[in-house]
Amino acid sequence: MEIEDRYNIVKGIYWLFHEDRGARSFFNAPVDSESELWDEYWLMWLATNTHTNSIREWLTVGAEMSDRFDGPTLSWMVAASKSAKVLIEPWVQTLAKVWLTKTGFDNEAYMDKSERIVWMMHGLTSLDEDGNIETPLQDFAFYQLDFSVLSAARLRELANFGLDETSPHWHTGLAWIHMEAGHNDDAIHHFQEALAIEAQAWLPKEGLARVYGEQDRLPEAIQMMEDAYNSLPEKFAFLGGFLLPYIAEWKKRTGDYEGAYEIAYQGYIAEPSSHIAQDKYLRALNEREIQARSFTV
Repeated sequence: MEIEDRYNIVKGIYWLFHEDRGARSFFNAPVDSESELWDEYWLMWLATNTHTNSIREWLTVGAEMSDRFDGPTLSWMVAASKSAKVLIEPWVQTLAKVWLTKTGFDNEAYMDKSERIVWMMHGLTSLDEDGNIETPLQDFAFYQLDFSVLSAARLRELANFGLDETSPHWHTGLAWIHMEAGHNDDAIHHFQEALAIEAQAWLPKEGLARVYGEQDRLPEAIQMMEDAYNSLPEKFAFLGGFLLPYIAEWKKRTGDYEGAYEIAYQGYIAEPSSHIAQDKYLRALNEREIQARSFTV
């Protein structure tokens, strides 16, 4: 192979593995939470070290091209050629940015809560220096995703790859995964930190409401979810079809069947295509009729 061809291959590898734009390009295809490509990526880069070894071998070639690459680039190539952990760290840093950095709470990226991104970070940072991973993770598929097996400390470790812990988006992203893991105290803490920075942010309010509901703190849950709904950006008004049904359920649990019906109907009007809104509205309507008949009797 000609030297120019080898140079171009190594230059492409460096861009893909080291540069933020390269990593974003690489992960752009599977970023949709429903994409089956996540499993393909896992099988290729985590279930076996065949491909990381191949990349590292190419970097040893690049490390010898001192006339083509600058000092910092050569230094990274040398380190990455010796360690799979060094090789994939820029990927982890880029994924952390996708997870924890947003332009605002009207950013459509919030329609995906980055669960698969976070689990990919967990897998990548579990590789050893040779690119091997323990068997349970080696055999992982994304339908098995369960954050409850990760400690709060582990999630914080992953979030530390994010750049700006003073951002409400950093706290919100971490809090959401804590919530899914069942780390309710940690979730509450970070949701509240986000609101301390940006008081009108709808998503941390939704998260707090859902945690309060899980803890049977129903009056607080109802109030917080109402605040979340009222804080929605206009472009996200349709999310009323997903937020308001929670309030309907909590009102029903407090015995306020009429209130449950009214808010369930409001949720259905906000987004008629929402399955959860349809379900809560029909259930609330049925419950309302049952209560009416009981009073008649």
